[in-house]
Amino acid sequence: MKLIKTITLTLGLIFFLTGCYKAGCTDSGATNYNPDVKTEDLSCTYTGNLVFWTTIIARDSLINLGHVMLRFELEGELVDSMATSGFSTSTGECSGGGTKTIVRNFAGNTERNYKYRIKGFGFETIYEGFVLVTANDCAAVKFN
Repeated sequence: MKLIKTITLTLGLIFFLTGCYKAGCTDSGATNYNPDVKTEDLSCTYTGNLVFWTTIIARDSLINLGHVMLRFELEGELVDSMATSGFSTSTGECSGGGTKTIVRNFAGNTERNYKYRIKGFGFETIYEGFVLVTANDCAAVKFN
């Protein structure tokens, strides 16, 4: 009888302690934030924006060189494209007209470094570099 009480008490205690344990994302800036979570399990995911932009003069130079279509790559993967004629603005506002805004989702850290390439006519690389994208922010890359 004493053995049954000990086993029942032990199982009850284990159930009680593990029932309170709820792991997940505790960062309120993450897209998967859960206010009910008690323990961080490094599963937080974030969203950041990357905006590419250029001036009218630079856009016209690209068109004169035959680059009538721009292809945007991140980490070697084609993510979007647009006609060069629609690509110009006086400021690099995220989601603004004349820009190309690309939304990125990433996990683990609140920022991520991306290698970008912009390709034109004949898939020639005309711009490339690295850009740091931060969660809940917009990183701007201007082409000259």
